[in-house]
Amino acid sequence: MKPNTTNLQAYRKGVSNLASGVAQCKEQSLLYGKCINENYYQVSKGLCSKEFELFKNCVQTKLKKKW
Repeated sequence: MKPNTTNLQAYRKGVSNLASGVAQCKEQSLLYGKCINENYYQVSKGLCSKEFELFKNCVQTKLKKKW
């Protein structure tokens, strides 16, 4: 079966856009990564939720999209 090139192009564009948004939120991504790193052995759901929300909101703002 041949892959659908239209879907593949849309997927690649989406990944590229997401990478661009993430690259524009370095400070927030570093804070989130630092929180995860400091709590690596006792990580649990919601542990770094404040930092994650800051990072997520930054990416959404840069991409002008919500999810």
